[in-house]
Parts: sequence; C-alpha cells; structure tokens
Amino acid sequence: MTERKYVGQPAEAVDGLDKIMGKAKFVGDYQLPGMLHAQVLRSPVPHARIVHLDVSPALTVPGVVAALREGREIPLESRILYRYQASLVIEKAMAVVDSLFSSAGGSSVFVGSEIQKRFMDIHTARAHVANNPTSFARNLGAVSLGAENTDFFV
Repeated sequence: MTERKYVGQPAEAVDGLDKIMGKAKFVGDYQLPGMLHAQVLRSPVPHARIVHLDVSPALTVPGVVAALREGREIPLESRILYRYQASLVIEKAMAVVDSLFSSAGGSSVFVGSEIQKRFMDIHTARAHVANNPTSFARNLGAVSLGAENTDFFV
C-alpha cells in the first residue's frame, strides 16, 4: 500500500496557539473604516399596521448614526455601497471556514462531519449570485466615477 503524505496524517494547526490564547482574529473582530451596524425592528404583531414610530429615543443613544423610517429615501450611492459591503461578508466567512477545514486536516474529511457540512454550506452560499462581490464592486466603482447604476435591485 502506498504511504500517503497528507491524507490520514495529522495536520499542524498553525493558528491553534493563537486561538487557545485568545489572540486569533475572527470575522466579528474586524472593524472596517466607516463600518456601520444595523438593527431591524420588527412588529411583534403579525399583519399589524404601524401608524407611528418614534425614533427620537434611539437617536439619543451614543453611536447611533441614524434611524430610518418608511418614506425616508436612502441615497442611491449609499444603497450601492451597502450592497457591495454585504456581499463581502460571505468572503470573510469562507476564509474562516476554509482555515478551519484545513486546520482540522484529514480527520474532518468524511461524509457527514460537522466541519464538512459548514464547508459545503458556505461554499454553496458563495456560489449564489447575490454573494458574488465582483459585479457589486464594478457597479460601485462605475457609479463613483459618474456612470449609470447597473444594479436594478438597489
């Protein structure tokens, strides 16, 4: 039988010590310049009609930049930027899952393993057109340079 170099052999976890010591960086640890976080407030009553929404208490909280209400337009340039930024999330998640998969080595490569399920989930999600940042990046760059918006969904 042929001796295999990688399959069935333990893999060195090059970032294992950083993870154990709490020094490793994960997707949630990164802060990009100008990055905002959003919170969606949904009605606890199904099919209810909201007749008034007072956002002034939210605006008094430190760090709250804005509170959007129905009828208030978000500028096209901002919507294009947000769509591009949202598409980058899957890239970061994919990098983490790929790192985890390679760190686990041969022990993770069997049908039905939890790591393999996550690997397949994230790579399948990346294949969806909504998670491909290329077209969103092109549109963002083109609009920034004065061209027309080509994304009909923003």
